[in-house]
Amino acid sequence: MIPVCLLAFVVLLSFVLYSPLMSAVSGMNIFKIQEISISGCRQTSPAMIRELTGIRYQASLVRLNPEHIAAILRSHPWIAAVEVTRDWPDVVVVYIKEYVPEALITQDVPGGRQFFYMDKNGVVFAPVDPGQDMDLPVITGLETKGNIGQRRPNGVGAKDGGGGDGGRSERISEALALLKLVRQNNPNLPLQNLSEIHVDRDAGMTIYLADYPFPIYFGVGAIRTKYSRLKRVLEVLYKETEQGMTIADVAYIRMDYLENKVLVAHSGSG
Repeated sequence: MIPVCLLAFVVLLSFVLYSPLMSAVSGMNIFKIQEISISGCRQTSPAMIRELTGIRYQASLVRLNPEHIAAILRSHPWIAAVEVTRDWPDVVVVYIKEYVPEALITQDVPGGRQFFYMDKNGVVFAPVDPGQDMDLPVITGLETKGNIGQRRPNGVGAKDGGGGDGGRSERISEALALLKLVRQNNPNLPLQNLSEIHVDRDAGMTIYLADYPFPIYFGVGAIRTKYSRLKRVLEVLYKETEQGMTIADVAYIRMDYLENKVLVAHSGSG
């Protein structure tokens, strides 16, 4: 008995060499799609993928164009990469990799401003629709200056190059580096307590906590060192000191006060 894989190869070779056989080959029951395997869905769903691509059971696997299917899926804002293959004789395999949101940004759009999701590489990939998750830190200061990361046609994002953005790429890289550190969820600075990261070409980075409105000025550079110091400062501030000062008394914190100094200004201290 001829193995199915060998039969498929022979039939396909015949199809390539003798195109008039296409109708006969594509109509063979052995090549009718019996299984559509879709994996990697989180924001999307297998049903959505099938509807978007038009893949149907009992359609001909011979006539399926994997490259065309992949191109359709890459146009979806949440899909970063996709692979479509034919598992002969009757299975379609679709693997997708979705973007994972790291933060929100606001961008100017016709009629106002819109929240967008940004991934850990600085790629702005999808608008935030009503009802979607907004429980993420917001990076501000980018509203009228264009995106730091852009989706390429194949779904892969890249940062602006050439240094022609006035240092904005460096600022957003620092913001994302801080987010990576905060994701360690130190009890004094958990991710859910980081409300906003404001980036500025000259002043650098300023962060705001969800619990308290005062600014924490990070400035530019040495993010890991400043983050470690901030954890220690917050640990002290969250505990009432002998003088009765607590974090509720803070007006602002300057992580960039001096090279090895942190300034904690209290309300009324000027």
